[in-house]
Amino acid sequence: RLHWRPASSAGASEATNSLGSTEEALLWMLGGHSGERDRAAEFAVSGEAGQTAAAIEARWASLRERIPAALAALDAATLEGSYQHSRRGSELGRKVLHGTATHVALHVGHAQLTRDLLPVD
Repeated sequence: RLHWRPASSAGASEATNSLGSTEEALLWMLGGHSGERDRAAEFAVSGEAGQTAAAIEARWASLRERIPAALAALDAATLEGSYQHSRRGSELGRKVLHGTATHVALHVGHAQLTRDLLPVD
């Protein structure tokens, strides 16, 4: 069930996202923490290590603890600074923050709809 996906058009998986985008934007770009993202691996559907429900839950728990501190540390200089986003190019910090917040909200909706579509055993 962890890897179930609803029927979708070709290429739709490229429009989805993961915890990695939030970590990349809030902690690494704006927060100045070091890290490296393997976006392709985040979207791989397999039963391999790192793709278990427990691993995803642990990653979310860790990220959920770090987000408030990262947000609290943002100042005017950070929000007005220029950052190189891996896919969107150069953006002001406030645009990175706004884009991350709206993107997360969109994916919360996706998750809720997917949960509703998930077959019940």
